[in-house]
Amino acid sequence: MTETEQGMIQAICGGDQKILAQIYQQHREEFMQWLIKNYRCELGVAKDIYQVSVVVFYDNIVSGKLVQLSSSVKSYLFAIGKNKMREYLRQRQKVNFQTDSLLFDQLEHKDEGDEKIEQEKVYEAIEHGLKELGEPCKSLLEAFYYYRMGMDAICERLGYSNSNSAKVAKYKCLGRLRKRVGGENGSLN
Repeated sequence: MTETEQGMIQAICGGDQKILAQIYQQHREEFMQWLIKNYRCELGVAKDIYQVSVVVFYDNIVSGKLVQLSSSVKSYLFAIGKNKMREYLRQRQKVNFQTDSLLFDQLEHKDEGDEKIEQEKVYEAIEHGLKELGEPCKSLLEAFYYYRMGMDAICERLGYSNSNSAKVAKYKCLGRLRKRVGGENGSLN
């Protein structure tokens, strides 16, 4: 960290909002492009993560948690951003874990009458969507939902390098399937 950066921290601690605004503008574009490239997130998510990172940076300064940097302001912001992005992805994964099987859970009900007809429509839409997705998504989703295989077994069977890469692939494939099926049957959105 340079003396200038140390002076910036002291100025922010003293209430100088112009310095904070300068830091915000200076690193914004590079930070968002870095997130989009490395985490393949949407621009809106990258903007949100950047804003949260700057707020954490500011809070750390005014709370006294950050008095002196051992790296540059940019490195510190990017480290916060990396942690916030991972936190975002973990949280999103939890939400998706709870809703992941929504499409497939609908297939397990064996109700009579109109509900049974609706179930058959859902099944057909999912089956058609899986065919449209093609490989490897079709095999990955079938292994997880139909055959109830664990991620380690799926990695071994389908050649993924680790369970995290298989989970990411499953998440992306499921999102693509939802779009396809949701387009054919609005009730699955």
